Amino acid sequence: MDKDIGVKIQDASAIQKADSLTANSANKLLYIVVTEDPTSKDEVKYFATSKVDKLTNFAEVIGYEVTSVQMKQIKTWNDVTELANKSKSMEIVNMTFPWHRVISIRNVSYKKAK
Repeated sequence: MDKDIGVKIQDASAIQKADSLTANSANKLLYIVVTEDPTSKDEVKYFATSKVDKLTNFAEVIGYEVTSVQMKQIKTWNDVTELANKSKSMEIVNMTFPWHRVISIRNVSYKKAK
């Protein structure tokens, strides 16, 4: 029996379209979401996203799963997209986590260079 852990693969165009809507914005947001690994309580997973939907019982994240090493290199959303373009294994995922699995949500924002 397969265990449903809430992973849904999304088409890359959905994120690119959402990203292009905010491309002219002076400020862009980047969130690093740290969650418990649903398969092991001793491990964590990292997600880079431009939006976190805060639902009553869940946090919905659309973005990229990144490693702890990659997470330390990420400072802007452009860093995330460059990393995704270099790494063929990075896919956009739509994840929904119950709040008790979310360890932290870090907001990294920057002023876009003119």
